Amino acid sequence: MKKIIIYLFLFSGVLHAQNTNKAALYVSAGCSTGLLAQLGYVSVPWTIQADQRLKNSKLVLGLGYSNTQFKNGLLYSGPVTRHNVRARVYYYFNEPDKTFSSFLGGAVGASSWKSDLGYAQAYASGNIVTAQLFFGTKVNFSDDFFWLTEIAIGGPYMFQTSFGIKF
Repeated sequence: MKKIIIYLFLFSGVLHAQNTNKAALYVSAGCSTGLLAQLGYVSVPWTIQADQRLKNSKLVLGLGYSNTQFKNGLLYSGPVTRHNVRARVYYYFNEPDKTFSSFLGGAVGASSWKSDLGYAQAYASGNIVTAQLFFGTKVNFSDDFFWLTEIAIGGPYMFQTSFGIKF
């Protein structure tokens, strides 16, 4: 994973220079949080996403992945891991290339729950469909780098922040 991020960072200028139409690929990685993380039952969850803005449009389609490690405690009798994969779609209210822009969107995905000890509770084993509505802001530091923040209703997180590269 570190090699991929370093590769994307080193070659972002080359790839961005080739992107002469207004379509853009946004790749970002960061951390997210929810109620259980705030209560101390979850280690800091991390997330990565790749979003493609459609040519000459404010509409963006993408994929996201997050990983959450639940500690032994309140809900589970052993450590449990949740992997979430989701399809994302969102719409910018203003031009996405401005220094500050905001958007509204949603995501649908699936969470896969695994127990390191092999005995996750029935409601936390297997796959669960997730749905999410989110409002976000993006701050562009340059033509290539940005900061993304989202507040969400639904799983897998309620707040997410990440730094990214635009290609």
